[in-house]
Amino acid sequence: MTQVAGRRAVGPGTVLFETVGPTNYVNQLRGRCPSLARLGSTATISVASGGQAGQLCSGDRIRVFDPVELGGGRLESYPTCVLGRFVAQPVRR
Repeated sequence: MTQVAGRRAVGPGTVLFETVGPTNYVNQLRGRCPSLARLGSTATISVASGGQAGQLCSGDRIRVFDPVELGGGRLESYPTCVLGRFVAQPVRR
């Protein structure tokens, strides 16, 4: 978790976790994630549950939302999406 510099949608149901190290991680979410499908690359992604021992794992949950839509609302009102398998990708600099 401390190495994650950014997270962004890169396709329907796919999130890229960018790190400060030499490897990024692509995650194909389990099942549907309506918020990600609707918002696409404009989505903001936060960790909703998991991240124990400083790691994200398959089965942990994220929230995908638009901060403008959120306004003064509660982040908890957005549904969660479940992380699938992580695939490592070398960073090209």
